Amino acid sequence: MKKYFKLLIFLSIFAILHFAYDLFGTWILKIFSGTDESVFSHLKIAFWSYFFTILIDYFYFQARKKEFSIYSNLLINLILPWFIVIIWYIVPAIYGKIKSELYEILWAFFVLILSGIFSLSIEKDLLKSKYSILSKISIIILFLLSIFFYTYFTFSKPWVDLFQIP
Repeated sequence: MKKYFKLLIFLSIFAILHFAYDLFGTWILKIFSGTDESVFSHLKIAFWSYFFTILIDYFYFQARKKEFSIYSNLLINLILPWFIVIIWYIVPAIYGKIKSELYEILWAFFVLILSGIFSLSIEKDLLKSKYSILSKISIIILFLLSIFFYTYFTFSKPWVDLFQIP
């Protein structure tokens, strides 16, 4: 799948999951969607959005019998939310608190797009990689731990700054 098309799918799924819980309020959507404006909720949305993008990508490539690496995709799925954190906090580090809601929303869109571009660029190179059995096991374990992390803390948030609404 072309990178720009995959980026558009990711951004579309992110937009849907961002508002899905507010619109429909079912408990199952709570697992995948944002339930508030915390950093944690946005990281969770990014994680699941990219995972659903991977599934679409997989079925696209399977239908065309092209190269697809689940390990490369899952590794990027693990890293993408942290790209968002790194890029997002550049403005607060340099500028301080964003005082305008419009600027904050624009910055959020830019961060999401840039994180997606970085992720897809790295993923393309990772597709060429050979993964050892230990690397494969590590990626799977970290992926499963991430599912636990995002699901558990959706229903039981600890008091840690990452989980608080800014």
